[in-house]
Amino acid sequence: PRAMLGTIEITGDIVAPAFLTWETGRVCIGSYVSATPGSDTMYVINSSNFSTYWKFADSGNLARIYTSTWCFPFTTKVNFGSDNDCIYAIDMADQSLLYKYNTGEDVRSSPLSWNGITYFGSNNDAFYAFDDVAEEPRPAWPFITNGNVESSPAVSVPSNLVVVGSSDGHVYGFSL
Repeated sequence: PRAMLGTIEITGDIVAPAFLTWETGRVCIGSYVSATPGSDTMYVINSSNFSTYWKFADSGNLARIYTSTWCFPFTTKVNFGSDNDCIYAIDMADQSLLYKYNTGEDVRSSPLSWNGITYFGSNNDAFYAFDDVAEEPRPAWPFITNGNVESSPAVSVPSNLVVVGSSDGHVYGFSL
């Protein structure tokens, strides 16, 4: 039989996929309250009792979160994008902002990280390979397409390949 384990009420609409982190067992999910930046929040929820562990709002600067979060394996670091044009990295352990990077347009492509590089797209027609240590795009990046990049990237380790789609009708592949 099916058993509901818990529920929690949060402010706003849930438009982004939930993500259960590997290391902490916490759920990350973004909310959308209004089109005006300042009322949207990334919630971190304890999955054991469905209580709020932490709410991140970037001092009221978040705007619609459509992306899922990406939790770096074996860490407490989480990435996500926002309609305030930024990609974020937050640390759930000490509840801190690690970095945010402004692309100039909405970030609706869910990030994916591999070997210290976070891949994501932006509505500025660009696909990024973002160095998580230097906290900036890798040299020769971003790659500019002819349309918004809202597609989420996928990685094939055996093929040494990262792929992403663009609203220009193309699927792009790059070596890792």
